[in-house]
Amino acid sequence: MKSNDNTVKELPKVAVIRLSALGDVVLCASTVLHLAKSKKFKIYWITTSQSRQLLGEIEGVEFIIVPKPKNLKCFIECRRILSSYTFDYLLLAQASFSAHFVSMYVKAK
Repeated sequence: MKSNDNTVKELPKVAVIRLSALGDVVLCASTVLHLAKSKKFKIYWITTSQSRQLLGEIEGVEFIIVPKPKNLKCFIECRRILSSYTFDYLLLAQASFSAHFVSMYVKAK
């Protein structure tokens, strides 16, 4: 008999990028909560420390904190932080230059 129990390591990994604009982060939270509660994905939320403080703990979501991308040094730090992760999917939930630039450092299928 096939088991429907998935371990976290077997679940598809989804990266969500929503960096700032606190109201938009709150709106994006409902999508992330839905994905996390489905237990069909391992969710990683790429965001800034300011947004992370607003959100608190969300069960089933691992936060990856990156600096607010405002200069070259911050973008290099984003690349360093994100280089150790690989994802199955990327949800770019922000239409901005900085978010698109950060997304270039995300390894996703």
